[in-house]
Amino acid sequence: MLSYVAFGLIALSVLAIGLTVWGLRADAIREANANIGNIAVVLSEQLARSIQAVDIVLTDVREQLEKQAPPAQKEFDQHIRSRDLYEFLRERLVPGIKVE
Repeated sequence: MLSYVAFGLIALSVLAIGLTVWGLRADAIREANANIGNIAVVLSEQLARSIQAVDIVLTDVREQLEKQAPPAQKEFDQHIRSRDLYEFLRERLVPGIKVE
């Protein structure tokens, strides 16, 4: 009789431990899913800002080229390779850093 009681208590303890572990597992999965969602939001916002910055720079370049657009292809090629355009792009892409 005593062995049945001992076996029952051990079985009940194993069941309680199993349920506790299962509950902790479910909590960990729920928390991981929430963290993944938060990381996705942060990355999408950062990507949107990066794309916006590139768009602004490209718009500025286009506007500058439209103002100074030479009529011939050869002159256009020279303008694209000019130091002025290089400096303009450096100012837009790497603000505050002066490298010679």
